[in-house]
Amino acid sequence: MPVSPLFGDTGKQPSMSALKFKQTIIYWIIGWIGLYLILQYKFAYQFFYVEQHLLFEWTTEYVKTHLLQIGGPTDYAARFLMQFYILPHGGPLITATLIVATAYLTDRLIRSSHSVQQWTILSCFPAMVLFVYHLDYYYCIQGTLAFLSALIALLLGIRLSSDKKRSIFYSLSVVLLFFVAGPISLLFAIVALVWELFGYKQRSPVIVIPVILAGLLSTWAIYRVPEPRMAFLPDFYYYSRLRPHLFFYLPWIVLPLLVGLAFTFKPHKPMKRYLLLIGLTIQLFLLIDSTIWGIKKIADTESTTAKRFSYYAGQQKWDDIIRERSSIKDFISQNLLNLALCEKGSLLSNLLSVTQYGPRGLLVEWNRSEIVSMLYSDINYCIGNIALSQRFAFEAHITNLYGGNPRMLKRLIQTNLIFGAYAVAEKYIAQLENTLFYRKWATAQRIYLYNDSLVANDRELGTKRRFLLQNDYLSSSGFSLDELKKLIDTDPHNKAAFEYGAALCLLMKEPNETRKFIDRYYGTEALPQLPVVLQEAITIIEEQDTDYWKKRGITNETVSRFIEFRKLILQNKQHQNIATMLAPKFKQSYWFYYMFD
Repeated sequence: MPVSPLFGDTGKQPSMSALKFKQTIIYWIIGWIGLYLILQYKFAYQFFYVEQHLLFEWTTEYVKTHLLQIGGPTDYAARFLMQFYILPHGGPLITATLIVATAYLTDRLIRSSHSVQQWTILSCFPAMVLFVYHLDYYYCIQGTLAFLSALIALLLGIRLSSDKKRSIFYSLSVVLLFFVAGPISLLFAIVALVWELFGYKQRSPVIVIPVILAGLLSTWAIYRVPEPRMAFLPDFYYYSRLRPHLFFYLPWIVLPLLVGLAFTFKPHKPMKRYLLLIGLTIQLFLLIDSTIWGIKKIADTESTTAKRFSYYAGQQKWDDIIRERSSIKDFISQNLLNLALCEKGSLLSNLLSVTQYGPRGLLVEWNRSEIVSMLYSDINYCIGNIALSQRFAFEAHITNLYGGNPRMLKRLIQTNLIFGAYAVAEKYIAQLENTLFYRKWATAQRIYLYNDSLVANDRELGTKRRFLLQNDYLSSSGFSLDELKKLIDTDPHNKAAFEYGAALCLLMKEPNETRKFIDRYYGTEALPQLPVVLQEAITIIEEQDTDYWKKRGITNETVSRFIEFRKLILQNKQHQNIATMLAPKFKQSYWFYYMFD
């Protein structure tokens, strides 16, 4: 009796088949909705982050660059899909669809072996691994599209009735898959061979031809890919300078095993319900447990806050960063919070409203990574060091994994407009106009080209132009105290540079530098009066010089609070938990930070 690839025995009544079809569709829809919800509410900013590092251009040159290479069509298709990650639900919707499609086609393939539903959950395992790697920045979803292509080719090939037809189809598919999707052709050939070995009693020697052909094509590709291993392994779909975790190879190992198991353990009679339930429960446990383990091991969940804040920074949603400050767990997020406070003009007044971790809380060391280069560009743009902002924007743009950074391209347009380098700005505007989602913004910048007066009168560009330094300081980070002072001296109204300079003095816990900084600017346009945090700093670094307090306008309220703080310190200096005792009232004071943080 013939067997349906999806439903098993076709000898059942049509009404039962229709009911089972509806149930199957409902199961897959529920799975798709569940996966989408997990991605949307737990990992949405992973996709926004990836999109910030992708520049998909609608040009013939871009097509030639990415389409006319090994695996080019799936690479181009992956980049096409990834540009839609910018949409609020784009990434989760695309990923959920690709993963569920992979699981569904794998399930169809396994059921086509005359197996029944005892393997239905285990057949989702390759899709689960791909799902985990969609959360890895260094994985390109080209790998998932390639896997889907191989599954479709297998499902088409196994329907052919004769050995000769299947052999010809498999051989042609190997060649087509190799050029369309890369080394997935080798996995396709291996699975086809396993199917032929286990699925048919009569075996022809020609069944090995597709495997030999796939091996020859991969060998030919050794000198055409960045690393030789990429010609044979799924490493082709991972960043070439890094080696993926062994977990990455499981889909290529598991798929042939599943096909072999499906043929080896075909039931001769229906399984008892309780045995089927036990088997499905074990499979479900293994699948869920492996997924959780994979997410913890592979997905970069520790940088979730930094990626979310980086997205907010790109959208200039400074209030959102400040609102979520309690979620900070890393220096980059801390840097972005302090940047948001500075952009809102409240860095000094809110400096100690969250825990600070010294000068690195203002700016981490540059490690040449793209996210840190973006951070350096953002902070230097904020404080008015436009030359360095441009330099780091260019660093982030050209070292990008996916061939361009649209957010940093916008920054390059802004900085060149500020410098009056209109020809360079025009070149970048034209490039950004080749994109789908940044075209409108780029076109709107054309009004500034070759129009000095319009740039000078623009609230943002004109202000930044007035902050320009005579010397560019391109060899530095632009964040030393001396360079911040140069920015302040160039324009005393540069509040961002002043707040960062004062914050740097305070967080370094350098009393002499703090006093010199205050003495230099007190009474000028940069510092007409002292913010509370600087008043607190003076009382503790010049504890005995009350005359100096008066000269710097320390308020009676600050003096009273300092006297209370000092009294409690002296009374409880032997107390082991003195910091805990003082925290409720003085945690946000500079005195507490200076002594305990």
